[in-house]
Amino acid sequence: MNIQSVVLLTVAISLGVEIASAQPPLSLPSGANAGQERMNADFGPQGPPFFIPRALRVKVVDEATGKPVPDAVAIIGRQVRQTSQEGTTRLFGPIGERVTVTVAYIAGRVKRLVTFHNVPVGTSGNRRVGQGELLLPVPNGLPLRREAKFFLDVPFGGVPAGSIWTGLLPQLATDLVGPRFGAFEGIELFEDKVQDDGLASLMVVAFDEDGLPFKYGHMLDKAPGSLDRKFLFLVEPFATPLELDVAPVSWAKRADPINDSSADDECDFQAPPYTQCGFFFPLDGIFSWINVIRKGIVYTTPGVFLPARTAGANPLMQLPDAVIEMVGHDDPLGIGGGINYNRHKFNRFELMPMEVEIVMPNVLIGTADQTGAEAISVMETNGSIQLSWNVGAGNGDLSHAQAVDYATLELIWPIAGDGTNAIWLHVIESMVGFNKLSLPVLPRRFSTWVPPSADVFSDTTVSLFGTNGVEGFEGAWAAWQAGQKPIRLGDQAFDVNRWR
Repeated sequence: MNIQSVVLLTVAISLGVEIASAQPPLSLPSGANAGQERMNADFGPQGPPFFIPRALRVKVVDEATGKPVPDAVAIIGRQVRQTSQEGTTRLFGPIGERVTVTVAYIAGRVKRLVTFHNVPVGTSGNRRVGQGELLLPVPNGLPLRREAKFFLDVPFGGVPAGSIWTGLLPQLATDLVGPRFGAFEGIELFEDKVQDDGLASLMVVAFDEDGLPFKYGHMLDKAPGSLDRKFLFLVEPFATPLELDVAPVSWAKRADPINDSSADDECDFQAPPYTQCGFFFPLDGIFSWINVIRKGIVYTTPGVFLPARTAGANPLMQLPDAVIEMVGHDDPLGIGGGINYNRHKFNRFELMPMEVEIVMPNVLIGTADQTGAEAISVMETNGSIQLSWNVGAGNGDLSHAQAVDYATLELIWPIAGDGTNAIWLHVIESMVGFNKLSLPVLPRRFSTWVPPSADVFSDTTVSLFGTNGVEGFEGAWAAWQAGQKPIRLGDQAFDVNRWR
């Protein structure tokens, strides 16, 4: 099961005083005032109680690039509006303090729906005046544009003795692993690897005979246009040569109610200080690795795939002005048999401590003895598809479950007859205990976009996210409005995933 990264499509919604003519969407009732006519039919010309009919201004942008997504469709209730080339459209009132918005678009050949459930719309003290913007994490709104294609070479004599191959970070379009002499041809830089400031950086890594990084160099903060069709060298002053030492950072796992292995368990040292504690799950420990996060780009340090461990060290390749993230991952209920549960813990530092204690989240979706199919219920009643699950803990301590800020539900199913899939992502508030979601009813024109029945899903995944950088669902929502990713905020964060 591939854990969805929180693909992000951002919908910015603001309330305007005036009602402007709408961009004519596909297959809509004739007339730019169809939304107003529908509202009058529901409430009369005077409008709904307490609210003046408003234009709800919607902007759809791609999460990876921040660029507007044209020809997407925004849906509230029975209203459907297509976005302009600027990614904007208008939906007409009434608008309450919370709203559920669905965005439909096509990514490649995949039909995608993203629904943001019951999200807060900012209002002033006067309920007749609305204001605010909504930004939401959801997927691939635009194909990625290539910013540059170039060559990079570590000059003769620049590769340390003992290296068996070299590699590039961050992860680019394909894995780039070069021979010992460190020459990389045809490097393609795409816009999702461009930094927040519009510049680009690369790291070159040398691996030893154990397959672990031991030296590195970097080329930082270059304009993509200055790289295109160039042959570049990892030499000063343009770059830092492949001479920097990789530093091991020690860590230890604390026992928890779901995975009781701990640093006190016996470990075999292999290529010290790196360790392993057995090759098999469920209770042999965790995988751990280090990410370096700089200007919005994540550099995942090689060495992730060392066997499950309970104590040891990870290789750190530090960059200036970066946040260091120690990650723990485990599948504590086992692999196989349809258990389908895993979790991550993220510990972040500006200055790396000598040793890190990894405390995994004590949060369960369902119970420890259930399969994923038992933990997540899918039912159909009178044509309505409903999903439910329980959020709890491995013992009576619900403090971690109460720290969940938001959840996602992702549904994937095949489209009959054309060999493609449809994906429907739901962004929702999570509750301790019983959670239930009924799939929204979309307008009839989307009948081929929605699941025909409850038994078609090839993948059903519930993910929970918590961080000390925001407070609850409204805090996460405020972060999205500011263009931030909630899970990336704070110095402690986690996710928990279960699928059927």
